[in-house]
Amino acid sequence: MNEIDFLDKYRKDKDFLESYSRLISLLLYNTISDKLRVDPNLFFKLPISFRLKTEESLIQKAFYRNKNYTDPYSQITDKVGGRIVVLLEEQANDVCRVIEELEDYDYSKDRDFENERLKNPELFDYKSHHYILRNKTEKINDGIRIPEGTAVEIQIRTILQHAYSELTHDTIYKPNTVATPEVRRHVAKSMALIEITDQLFSQVNNSLRKSEVKFSQIIEDCKRLIPPQTKSNTDINFCNFILDAYLKSVENYDFQHLKRFAIEYNFVFEKIRERAKGSFLYQQPIILFIYYLVYTNRKIAKAYWPLSKKNLEDIFTDLGYSFERT
Repeated sequence: MNEIDFLDKYRKDKDFLESYSRLISLLLYNTISDKLRVDPNLFFKLPISFRLKTEESLIQKAFYRNKNYTDPYSQITDKVGGRIVVLLEEQANDVCRVIEELEDYDYSKDRDFENERLKNPELFDYKSHHYILRNKTEKINDGIRIPEGTAVEIQIRTILQHAYSELTHDTIYKPNTVATPEVRRHVAKSMALIEITDQLFSQVNNSLRKSEVKFSQIIEDCKRLIPPQTKSNTDINFCNFILDAYLKSVENYDFQHLKRFAIEYNFVFEKIRERAKGSFLYQQPIILFIYYLVYTNRKIAKAYWPLSKKNLEDIFTDLGYSFERT
């Protein structure tokens, strides 16, 4: 197949390839959102997008890059290509699992940087998950027939890996560009920093998730202990705001201690009920934890209190403590 025949076939196939790109984009958007139970507006850091390779790029790859193809049209698998960009490395791994579980598609990993890292642990280079998807059966989309086995390339990256790719792909990794040793050294250093930063982002995210779980536990415990007639709608963000001011106390939290306090000092529920009529703070279940915190560690309660002093003074007084002398 010469260049003219190659381009002629590509132009004839463009309609179904473009339809396929739309089909895959929508499939991945919906399936990832459903399977991972995520808000797509927050999870995907850039819109999922697929595109057809330009004729110029396709001809270069097929005939001028020493790829040694025997059947370039069939062997080039990224005539349709797209990318999925997320925030964290573990999110990219989650996306990979969803792709591998698609029922009506076969996949192959065109690039696996985890294996590359094991083979060359001293090398810091471009990172991205590359998959080739092929439909197991013929598809009809937009009234257009998509033949069985049509290939599409999908790249899954973190936002930092994507930034690296945008900067370097056409300037470092294309054969018609000659980068100086100094530029290549800078690129390698940036990749090392990106890998470290991705790991730190994951650690931060894991810590935040642990705090969220603890916060939810405390809020639910308070709701269980507060009498039904005192309860009202819970503002989770407000409760988390209070708990965030007392992270150390949250780490040492023990439900049995809170329960014993609620039993021994049950008169506070009457105070809560009375003030809830005119105070948003007392309408929230976290008010019980604030009473408990004042009881267990008045200095910490006062030092890190994030709201007006008057609110906390009342709680000190209810428990028989002097706010000014603490």
